[in-house]
Amino acid sequence: MGNANYKLYNSNEKQGWFVSNNHSDLFYSKYLAVRKGNFVEPWKDNQIHYHTVSQEIFLVLEGEITLLVSEKLFKLKKRNFLMLNPNVPHAILGGKGKIQNYIMKIPQIDDERIVIQEGIQSDEILRNTQYVEITAKEGFFADLTKPENHNCWLIGFGKAKHHSLGFSLAYMDFKSEFDFKEVKHPNDLHYHSSSEEWYFTFNGSQKLMVGEKKIEVPKDFLLKLEMNTPHKVIKRKYPFEGITLRTPNIKGDKVSLEG
Repeated sequence: MGNANYKLYNSNEKQGWFVSNNHSDLFYSKYLAVRKGNFVEPWKDNQIHYHTVSQEIFLVLEGEITLLVSEKLFKLKKRNFLMLNPNVPHAILGGKGKIQNYIMKIPQIDDERIVIQEGIQSDEILRNTQYVEITAKEGFFADLTKPENHNCWLIGFGKAKHHSLGFSLAYMDFKSEFDFKEVKHPNDLHYHSSSEEWYFTFNGSQKLMVGEKKIEVPKDFLLKLEMNTPHKVIKRKYPFEGITLRTPNIKGDKVSLEG
């Protein structure tokens, strides 16, 4: 069936960047960087910055984060997703509760540019700046508590809600196997010739056939599949919640091994 070229990672006890080119575990990808916050107190960045090439994703699972985006405030609550485009200045200015979140950067390159080096007047900004919605020029926002954002491609090609050449991302929230069958999403054995695929599990678990191995991806685990690795989801424990991410986003690189 092919080689099982994969890495399985437990993010349950991780804090900070654990998928990057500097991590000692060498859980490395040139396409994706991932940072995890595990029920941490709210924090404030001491710099306002932007990225010249990469897109940045903020996903809040618990708690609340307040961001400065351009010169406006934006609040991310539980089960909120935000993708910021390149050249959009931003900083985290605080939040509420114990925060569990992911921050991802695609592609994984050193393209950060500082707008304000230090001394952000966070309290003054929070008092005097208006909360507004994100514009299409700045990025894309999705409230994952809303059914219309469940079990579909949020980022990608075709019917995706936001188009991106950098990556594809689907959010899944299946209460039962019936929900999964209702979606009728293709689930064939396949591989990608030019992209990596990542499976995140937030609740429940999922089992994949990877090459000739059956790989369990429990809650708070992340599975990375290298290019040209045959795989297929063969079982889930419900209720299930997670995301599937593929990067870079290349049309026609999926090769089906069934039918």
